[in-house]
Parts: sequence; structure tokens; C-alpha cells
Amino acid sequence: MGSVARGGKKSGKGAGAAGLSPVFSVFEQLEIGQPLDVSGELEYRGVAAEGCYGSILKVLHRPSNALRAVKAMHPSLLANDVSQRLFEEEFEKLAGVAGEFAVKVFDLGPIAVVGQDQPWWVMSLEWVEGRTLRDVVSGSRFSQQFSFERYVDRLAAEEDASGSGLTSDEALHFLEQAAHGVAELHRAGLCHLDVRLDHLLLAKSGSVRLIGFGLGAELRRAAQEALGVRWQTSPYAPPELLRGDWAALGPQSDVYQLALLAYELFKGTVCSPWVGYEELCESADFLPVSMDELVQDCLGDIDQRPADADAFLVRLRDVAAVLDENQRRSRTRPNRKAKEIWQRALAMAGRERPQWGYIAGMCQRLLEEKPHLLPFGKIPVKRVDELLGSAQTELAARRRAMLDELLTAQAWGEAAAFVERLGGEVATDEVDELKLNLELAQVAAHQEDPAARSLAHQRIMELLKQPRLSSAVRDRAAQALESLLAQGRTIEDSPGATLPPPVPASVTVAPPLEPMPGPPVAAAPQTEAAAPPIAVVTDLGLLAPVERFQVESARELTTWRVVVGPAVRFGRGSFEEFGNHLDLRPTRREAAENSITLALAQRLSRAGHMEFRVAPSGLEAFCMGTHGAAMDGKVLKRGERCELGDEGRCLLAQGAAEFVYKVWRGREGSPQAVEFAFTAGVGAGRHAVWVFSSLPIHLLVPSTAAKVLVVPTRQGWMVEARSEAVKLDEVELVRGTRHPWAAEAVLELPEGTRIVHG
Repeated sequence: MGSVARGGKKSGKGAGAAGLSPVFSVFEQLEIGQPLDVSGELEYRGVAAEGCYGSILKVLHRPSNALRAVKAMHPSLLANDVSQRLFEEEFEKLAGVAGEFAVKVFDLGPIAVVGQDQPWWVMSLEWVEGRTLRDVVSGSRFSQQFSFERYVDRLAAEEDASGSGLTSDEALHFLEQAAHGVAELHRAGLCHLDVRLDHLLLAKSGSVRLIGFGLGAELRRAAQEALGVRWQTSPYAPPELLRGDWAALGPQSDVYQLALLAYELFKGTVCSPWVGYEELCESADFLPVSMDELVQDCLGDIDQRPADADAFLVRLRDVAAVLDENQRRSRTRPNRKAKEIWQRALAMAGRERPQWGYIAGMCQRLLEEKPHLLPFGKIPVKRVDELLGSAQTELAARRRAMLDELLTAQAWGEAAAFVERLGGEVATDEVDELKLNLELAQVAAHQEDPAARSLAHQRIMELLKQPRLSSAVRDRAAQALESLLAQGRTIEDSPGATLPPPVPASVTVAPPLEPMPGPPVAAAPQTEAAAPPIAVVTDLGLLAPVERFQVESARELTTWRVVVGPAVRFGRGSFEEFGNHLDLRPTRREAAENSITLALAQRLSRAGHMEFRVAPSGLEAFCMGTHGAAMDGKVLKRGERCELGDEGRCLLAQGAAEFVYKVWRGREGSPQAVEFAFTAGVGAGRHAVWVFSSLPIHLLVPSTAAKVLVVPTRQGWMVEARSEAVKLDEVELVRGTRHPWAAEAVLELPEGTRIVHG
């Protein structure tokens, strides 16, 4: 197969690459063109790719003079008679696969490799010259270079493309052929169990061929135990696999993965069943609502899903028929009224097993995109809010229940991977709580294991060092740690015998007549002395984590998004759901004016693609999105972090959004605020500021000569005038005094600039 796995390594003498894992390095010793087996039937042409449990060799089958792919299985996987018998039984069923959409399987068994004492178990397959759909989707619109301009140039010629970069016709065509390939396996009594873009080859003829099959549930379980292959922690794993219920795996597990494949083909991101669902029909041209209904049914409980891939195909054909009709009528998006969406959400909520993710997505869309319709129609905002709250509560309960199942089974690796995955999808407070639950469960399960307790102790300490930690989680973690220390449950060399000091809940500001802090200054030369701690508000009290400040001058009106607290996230989630979150989603008006922005937004992680935060060592950027980021020229993958300079540039998700930042410092060099200006991509033209202890007014109004500090406190915003002629609701403020600044109250500067917040 021409491209069996993304990033596959081609090797062999003369093949131009090397670096196979030790167990497969024997093939690097072979010469291109020499016999692979002692019988001389197979001529070695190199290594096409190496997977997690086998290596794909390109060979010439001399009797037929045709190229073939030979999958050499990892010796540990077939080291006993039981696994060999299971493999042979799988092959007997593979003989019944038609091979029109799934690659053909010719033979299976041990062969004597030239120069090797022990035989190798191999599977001989049809060779398909092409590339994976992963490569097609990754390369269709998003350059590997972080360049917004190159993205736009490519997109301009693809106005009807979906979030993945494929047109709706292309995505549906690929999905249908993939489903046909899976259906061929199901008719033969087999399951694939790992359906994803990497296992679909786009041949030069334009057809899509399914690869990556041949291991049933029992063999996959054996591979996980023997080789450490973690199918359970994959984002494509259905819930029954995540919880380790191998006996429940069957055709409907493949149907679940077909739904994830559909979502990724149309939208370019992996769908998560644990959060609110974003409809495909709102981002992919001409796609009907029935596609979303099919995806949601496939992501439900096993007994709610279509029985097999053939049943999936029946419904997919109905989707294709409506898509054709939409194209004929030039109906790009469903013409649905707010009332229709609301009634649909209510009907779903009344079902025996509601699809809460779908309900949450519809309610969020009503509140975020159709707010002007709600107060004047027959849909009260309060009821939409209540249903959204119920849906989010149910989703949170599902997440907790899944984690509890994994903890009860002591599946620590799967539990940790599950929580890590949620880190890019749900609010930080919930993720921190789940992390703490994981650590406490491990402590309880390892009462007599000092090393395991010590590791849990260290991780709880690291959690407590995070300044953004909620007070509830901080209290629970501190109590747990104190209990561990009191019981002597840490080994002598474990870190620290005291708790880290709590982050201050409020900020002590400078004396009233202290000179104003100037514009950003260069960082002081490095010395051995520790940097001053960053004073930051963590207990917000009456403050909102995110507010809009409107600055109106004689020439323009500028809106600033102002975030308060120890962290700020950039993504496409709502303020209400995620708190200190700068929502970069384009408005419906922005999307209508420029269709590029809607596709760009799909690359940003919903719960936060990038987080800037106060760390023990200073300010840092932490990448949370699967599509990565670039900070000041340094590429960051998900889970990686770097320190912030005094100013710099950030690109999110391969250029989907671009902004510059600047740190504003006080007299002693400690950061007071960070200014953000979005320059390209999603959110272009927007302004934001992240406030730690105070906001100098000339950050918002660079042209002003007035000296004013805006200070966040638990009681709300306070204004401190440090010059004359500053007014608050037309009342002139006495220099050196501090006054509460209520929402919608007008702060007026001497030159006439007016500022309101709310």
C-alpha cells in the first residue's frame, strides 16, 4: 500500500531512509531487489511504513509480476498457539471480503525470511498506490507553514469547501466509499475497530480503499497487553472500548467510528461526544440536517446506533439525495427559524434518552446567533438558558460517570488520557476537579505502595501551584495533601513537607499619588535574584471574568474585551461556559461578509486553543489545541508551553488566527496587564487586554494625557484619578481618590473620550 500510515518510514538499503524500531530493523539489512523469502517468490522493494504492531513491506510477487504489500507482524503478538489460531481464523473470514472497497487479502502465514532463523508471520495484501485521507485533509487547505496568507490564497478557489478543506461532495463521496469498505468486512463477519482517516487510501484512480484491518477484538487486546498499543485512549475509541469492555465490540463500534469519520471529513476536527455538538449543516455547504441526525444516532448507546455499515449506508444515501436537491436549489444552509430550532431541542429533551450534546449545541446557537429573535418571539431566553443548563449538567454527569468507571476498574492510564482529552473541551475548573479525583483514587488504591503515593503527592503539589485553581478544588487538594502528610504517607525524599502558599485573593494597589506606570519597558537584565511575584486577582467577587469596554472618541468607537484573573484562553467557546475565555468565533455577519472566517474557526479548539497564564516562574503560554500554535516563531504542539517575552506574535491552528501581544509593567517591573491585537484570520481587528492588578487607561486610549488607573476588586471595578478633569457620570473626580465604577456608568477623559463597561 502506497501510504499505509501517516508519517510512515520508508527504509531498506538504497531506499533512502532508516530508523525502524529494533524488532523490525532486520529488514534494513536487505538489499532492494533481493528475495525476501528463501523460496524466492517475493522480491524485496523496501519498507513502506511501520505501524504499532507490524511493518509494511513493499514487495514484487514474482509469479504474478505484481506489487504487493506484506504486513510483517510483531513477533510478540503471535508468540503462542492461541494467538496464531485467532489470526488464522481472522484470515479465513477475510477470504470472504469482496475487496472492491477494502484492499484484497491474498495470503497469511509464516514465511522464512532470508538470513533469519525464526519465521515471520505475514499477511499478503493488494498494493494500492496513493496517499491516506489524513494527508488529503491535512494538505487540502492548511499549509504546514504557519501562514494565514497562504491559507487564504488556497481557500479563495474553494468557496464551497467545508471545515476540512473538502467540498461537501468530496467529503460525502469519501465517506460513502469508506462505509462500503467497512460493510464488506461486516458481511464477512468481521469488524475493523480502528476506522479513521489514516486507514483510508485515496488511490490514483480516485477510489478510496480501506486498510488497517485484520486484527479482531481478542488480538487487539493481546496487542495492547504485549506491545502497549493504547487503542482504548484513542480519540476514535467508542465508549465501550474506552471502558475496556472488549466483549461489547462489534459492527456498531465501527458505526460509531464512521460517525467520527464523517464529522472529520466535513469539519476537519474530531467530534467529541462529551460536550455540546456543533452542527455540520451550519458549516458545510448544502449539507442537510439529516447528516447531523445520523452522526448523533451513531454516537449514542450501542443499541441506538445503526446495526452495521449497511444500515449506515441506507441513511447516508438519503442524506446524499437531499444534498443533491439542495445543490439544485442553491440552498447553501438550512433555512430554519429560531422557533423551529427551539421546538426541536424541546422534542429531543423529552425523549427517553435525550441527546444532550445535540440539545446543548442548539441552545448555544440560539443564544449566541439569534439573540435578537428571542425577546420578541415566543421563545423566552430564560427557558433556553434553563435547558442549556440542564444539558450541560447532564453532559458533566456523563463525564464524571465515565471517569468513575475507569477509576473503579483502576484503569489509570485510560483515566489520565480521558481527563487530558477533556482538557481541550471543557472548563478548567471541571478538569482540575477530575484530575484531583484521579489522584485521590490512586492514593486510595495504593495505600501500601510508597512510590505510587509519592507520585500522587507530587502531582497534587503541582496542581496546588496553579494560580487559576478554583477555591473548592484548592481546598480539597490541600486537605488531601495535609492528610497524606499527617499520616506519614510520603517517602522521605518526596518534595516538600508544607503546602505552597495560597495565591492572594485580592491585590494591594499602589498609594494614590504614586506616578503612573509607563508603557511597556524592556525586561531587566537577568540576575540571580528571584523575579518579583505577579500580583493577580483570583477571587473575582462581583467581577465578571470577561467584560466589554467600549471606548468612544470623536473619530471612532473601539470595543475591548477585558479579562481578569490568573489565566486567559483563546478559542471559540462562550464566556458563560468557560469563564475567562476570549471567544474568537466569527459573528453571523462576519461569516456572511467573508466565508473564509467560518472555515478558519473550525481549526480552533472549542474549550481553548491557547492559554496564557501566570505560572510560578512568570508568564507562560500553554498550547491546548490539536492543531498546534506558534509562539514568537517557536512551534508548540498540544501540551507544550513556553515563556512569554515582553512582546511577541502568536499564530493559532496553522494560522487560523493571528495576534500580537505586549506586556505592560509597573514601576517595579511586575506585569500589570497584557494587551492583545488580532491582526489576521478569525477575530482580525479585535482588541483585548488581560488584567492582573490594574489597567492604566492609556493602554485603552494611547492618545490621552489623563492619568487614570482602573483597578479590579472583589466589589467590582474602581477608578482612581491621578490627574484633573476626569469625570464619572458627569461628576468630576478628585485627584487621588478612588470611586466604584458601575456597569454602564460613563468614564469621561479631559479630551472628551468616553468609556463604558458591561
